[in-house]
Amino acid sequence: MGSDQSQAVEFERIVKSYNDKPVIRGLSLALPVNRTTAIVGESGSGKSTLLQLINGLIRPDSGSVRLQGKPLDYTRLPGMRRAMGYAVQGAGLFPHLTVRENITLVARLEGWPAGKIAERYNDLLGFFGLEDELSARYPHSLSGGQAQRVGLCRAMMLDPPLLLLDEPFSVWMPSPASPSTRKCCDSRVPATGPSCWSPMI
Repeated sequence: MGSDQSQAVEFERIVKSYNDKPVIRGLSLALPVNRTTAIVGESGSGKSTLLQLINGLIRPDSGSVRLQGKPLDYTRLPGMRRAMGYAVQGAGLFPHLTVRENITLVARLEGWPAGKIAERYNDLLGFFGLEDELSARYPHSLSGGQAQRVGLCRAMMLDPPLLLLDEPFSVWMPSPASPSTRKCCDSRVPATGPSCWSPMI
């Protein structure tokens, strides 16, 4: 499978095992840009492993991963990860940070001006139906659905070209076929700059 910048992600002959137990065996797969792609399978079938391979959290035993036609560079993971959002089932919020601090953390680290941060933050709250009064609260005081939406806001803060979603709707939207889920995957939050979306669920 040759590299192709029309593909958001390419797996080529991926093999991955845990404790000598194969999870992925020789997978070759291309995921196109500007497309919502759902990966469906039983628990333990390797769905989360695929997302972790894209994010560079783990490496394949053999085979290669390409993003936008370029091999994943494991020496430059922090910069690469800033070009993708990653939301997980448990939200993964920092317990010592407020809702606002959790959502805007990466933008502040990137040096965004305060006005741009505030505009993007407000757009995301509105899109996910979160009240501004939650901004000063800490994760322990949120409901499960609120925490998941905050996690999604954080993943989308930088308007990433690639969004990885590892069952982030399990509490907020129990049915992956619900109209609200489709709206979240198919719609664009008003962006501060141009972006090419390739969400994955």
